[in-house]
Amino acid sequence: MCAVTQVRTVAELTDNNETITKKEEYMYVIGGFAGWPRDDLRWNGERTRNDVWRSLDGKLWELVMPPPGENTMPFVGRGWHACTTWHEPKDSSRGVRKSLGHAANATNDDLPAKIFLSGGGYIGSKENTEVYTLEGYVDLFWSYNGSQWFRVNYEEGREESLYSTNEWASTLISGKFVHRGKWGHSMLSLPVKRDLNGDGIISSTSVTIEYCTGSQESPGQCKTGQTDETEVPSLFIIGGDTTDGGPIVNDVFISGPRGKLGYF
Repeated sequence: MCAVTQVRTVAELTDNNETITKKEEYMYVIGGFAGWPRDDLRWNGERTRNDVWRSLDGKLWELVMPPPGENTMPFVGRGWHACTTWHEPKDSSRGVRKSLGHAANATNDDLPAKIFLSGGGYIGSKENTEVYTLEGYVDLFWSYNGSQWFRVNYEEGREESLYSTNEWASTLISGKFVHRGKWGHSMLSLPVKRDLNGDGIISSTSVTIEYCTGSQESPGQCKTGQTDETEVPSLFIIGGDTTDGGPIVNDVFISGPRGKLGYF
C-alpha cells in the first residue's frame, strides 16, 4: 500500500451564520496486498487491492467510494506503488496553480493539492488462477479527493512491446532502453531551481513555459503560463525494481514543464 496526507481548506458555518475557514489533514491509504482470514465468510483470496481509505485522526476510517456510476477505482489493484501530494511550495493546503500561470479565482483557490499515484504491481489470485510473478505497471494517476482519478500517461503493448509516455518506466536492458513496470520506488514532491525555458538563466521573474499538468475539467491538456524558475514544484521518482527481466535501478527522474519525467 501507499500512504499520503492531504491538507484541505474547508468552510464552516458558525452559530452566528458566519463563514469561517479551517484546515483539515486527511491521511489516505491506497491499495496494497491484503485478504480476509481464510475462515472468514468474506474471504475471496489474497491479492493486491485498489481500495482507498481516509481518516482525520488515524482511528476512524472511511472507505472512499468511486464516482457515481462506477463500481471500482480506475486503477487496477496494486502493491509496492508510490504516492505523494503536489502542492504549492509554501502552502501544503493549496494545489499548484499560480506558479504555473493560473489566474487567481475562488474556484481554483479552493482546490487542494493533487494526490499522485505511480506504478506498483499485481500479485495474488485472479478468480481461480494464482499469479505468482509480479505484474508491474507503468501508469500515473492523480486525484483531488481520492475518489475521482485521472490517468496521466498513455501506454500500449505488453512485455517486449510495452510502450509508455512515462519516461520513468524506461530502463536499460542489454544495451537498449525498454519500458518495464516499476515497483518499490519512491515518489516525492519538492520545489527546485529549474531553467525551464532553456535560456541558461535561473530567473526569479516570470518566464513563459508550456506545461501539461491538466485540470479537473480537461486532464492532460497543455497550456502556456508564467512561472518563477527559482522554486518550481516538481515530482521525483527514485529507484525501484522493474519487472519482466528488468533490473533493480537507482535512477532518479524529475518532472518537466511538459508533464514528462526525465532523468535528473
